[in-house]
Amino acid sequence: MTHLYRADGLLYWHVNFWEGPCVDEGDTFLPEWKTYSSLHMPGDGILLYPGKDHVLPSIRLAQIRDCVEDYEWLQLAAAKAGADAADEVSRTLIRSMTDFTRNPADLCAARRRLARIIVSRQAPRSPRGRK
Repeated sequence: MTHLYRADGLLYWHVNFWEGPCVDEGDTFLPEWKTYSSLHMPGDGILLYPGKDHVLPSIRLAQIRDCVEDYEWLQLAAAKAGADAADEVSRTLIRSMTDFTRNPADLCAARRRLARIIVSRQAPRSPRGRK
């Protein structure tokens, strides 16, 4: 969506929200964790957890990383084949701001399509779409 709708940034509210003890990585049962926001939404506002000796990444942070990589692939595809080609791939996943696929197979197919565009032998295009 960031690529398709030409958003110029990412706002993620309160990435350092934490109300709990440091995470003991050796224990998988942690009933004292308070991993929710003021609206009691699990994980909201938490991208990193404080470990005893280092920070621990969340699954949510890994997903954001994957999304940034997807955005970069779209930018590479647009540079190679034009913005319309990259937008066409995005539209296979996104129908509107509130209607989009949640099927992982669709995402994998779109990534394969982007990879084919990026590695194609076609000459790169200028930002204006001309060769």
